[in-house]
Amino acid sequence: MRHLPPRPGRFVGREGALATLREILAPGGGARLCVVAGSGGVGKTTLALEWAHRSVKEFPDGCLHAEMRGFNPTAAPLAAGEALYDFLVALDVAPDRMPHTVTARAALFRALTEDRRLLVVLDDVRCTEQALPLLPSGPGCATLITSRRRLDTLVVRHAGRPLLLGPMSHEDARKLLDACAGFSRTGAEPAAADELVRYCARLPLAVAVIGNRVVSSPQMPLHELLERVRDGGNRLDMLSSGLPEIGVDLRTVFRASIEELSAQAREAFCLLSLCPGSHIDLQAAGALLNRSPRQAAELLAELTANTLLSEVGSGRYRFHDLLGEFARELAAEVMTTGELEAAHLRLLRWTLHAVCGASTLIAPRPLRDFFPAQPTPWSTGGPTDRRGAARWLATRQHSLVATSELALRCGQYDVAWRIPVAMTTWFYVRKNWSLWLLSLRVGALAARRAGSRTGLAQVRAASGLAHLDLRRYRQARKQLTRAAAEFQQLGEYWQLGTVLVPLGDLYLRTGRPAQALHTFESARRAYERTDDHWGAAWALSALGRVLMATGSPGKAIDVLQRAMGFWRKSGYTRGEADAMMQLGQAQLAVGSTRDAQRFMDKADSVFQSLGDSFRHAQTLVWIGRLRDGAGDTAGASEAWRTALKVFEGLDAPEAAECSRLLGSR
Repeated sequence: MRHLPPRPGRFVGREGALATLREILAPGGGARLCVVAGSGGVGKTTLALEWAHRSVKEFPDGCLHAEMRGFNPTAAPLAAGEALYDFLVALDVAPDRMPHTVTARAALFRALTEDRRLLVVLDDVRCTEQALPLLPSGPGCATLITSRRRLDTLVVRHAGRPLLLGPMSHEDARKLLDACAGFSRTGAEPAAADELVRYCARLPLAVAVIGNRVVSSPQMPLHELLERVRDGGNRLDMLSSGLPEIGVDLRTVFRASIEELSAQAREAFCLLSLCPGSHIDLQAAGALLNRSPRQAAELLAELTANTLLSEVGSGRYRFHDLLGEFARELAAEVMTTGELEAAHLRLLRWTLHAVCGASTLIAPRPLRDFFPAQPTPWSTGGPTDRRGAARWLATRQHSLVATSELALRCGQYDVAWRIPVAMTTWFYVRKNWSLWLLSLRVGALAARRAGSRTGLAQVRAASGLAHLDLRRYRQARKQLTRAAAEFQQLGEYWQLGTVLVPLGDLYLRTGRPAQALHTFESARRAYERTDDHWGAAWALSALGRVLMATGSPGKAIDVLQRAMGFWRKSGYTRGEADAMMQLGQAQLAVGSTRDAQRFMDKADSVFQSLGDSFRHAQTLVWIGRLRDGAGDTAGASEAWRTALKVFEGLDAPEAAECSRLLGSR
């Protein structure tokens, strides 16, 4: 008895999923159950049938298969009673002995399978209730279910195992395209073939559709087809066969997945597509949906259970690329312009609050003019401590820049320039220069469109700091001097101090120590006018650097000790460690190598605990010099090699100095 549809003609890859099915459904240990869940078009049916055909010999009493039509766009779901009728007939139950109720049929089915070794394949199941009566009872039986829902109740109550199926790997998706289009075509233009796979977002159904386009256009080179589909506009249009009745129209496949969602979850599906970047935060979702975190979590759980979203981390979710496009298209179709604009505004306001809160935790420094909107019930839920803030910014920095770009497109210019300015401390610590400069270009454009003098000056100040870090001194001076002049005219002395310190550093680095000293003193006075301990510590640390450069290490030690006190008052551990590193350099200059080593070691320990790899590497350079001076050349080389590896990983200009030091060995 073998009631399986034909074996898939073009099955490639999925070796990991096949191995998992073998493990879950292997004979022994009672009736086995596996639910393969995944979004429409991901290849669940193909996987199930391939495994069933490979494993048929392990089930000598046969295989039963039912197409349950759970998400079929053209036919009603198959009732459990109808499927049981077919199964019982296959098990030699005469029609005149067929029970009339579903309950009786299910009981007879369990009785007939008690002593059999049977495989049951239930494809495209809609819900637990549809599948439950069809489960065999024998310890030699196995049940393989596919569904667009996770069917958690079935898995939990009946000792099942889930297998969540996602898009194929690029390698497997490329093999599928080779099989669908013919290797003679794809092998001749491998680069174009790889791009077509990426265009399909590695979704098997989409790859099959594009493969059919290749076969249907035998005279068209692959690169020309690639240009045509890219220029065709809507990707869902380009990846549609135009024949919804045969189940390869992506919109039809996706629409069937959302029809049975609750009204609130359907709205959430649309609104979540407005979130920029590749991931969706639970708290950001709350803002978009205008719901509390608990209510948002419930809606996200419903979408995840229906495999319309994937959870990729604690409180973080993402759409498959093509599902996200469908969701955005649906949002534009069913929601008003006013509803979409309101959702965007809620998201932008929440993001601004969260970024500013995280930045304050990274560097506990008062933020001025950053909160133009009043807090709301969903303006909570961001990071609550420094480590959490660092993790939050690290995992979301690209999405945050994308949110700034979204604010620019939405005309929310005051939000668009404030986000990159608030992220300056993060970027300065982590040295992601390319993303930093991109964010600042967005900020500058937004500040100009907003007509905000202080906004543009703040963006210029941050841009000058970034160029200074990259040793682009001409660009840094241009940005910093223009920002300083603007803050001076506006009478914003706190902001003026934030510009004068990096400007003084620029003068120091370009051989103008007297001008640097004057500028640092001006910064210190500006901060004193605003009673800012953080700023005073920053300015004093800078004064320590210039005193060292001008040959006054003794005076530098006094100033840096005062700086450490102010850093401690402000609660900024990293600033205190910076002062320790400088004190180590000053102690080395006065010949106190023991104190120099002590300060360097303390600073390095703090930088490592903070995950500040750049400062860790900077400290290692000085530790290497200490070791070299003590005759420990091997230890010095080890420290410099470690620092070089860090600098090279960050693409930092300091790598050249490390290479020079190592070359002098």
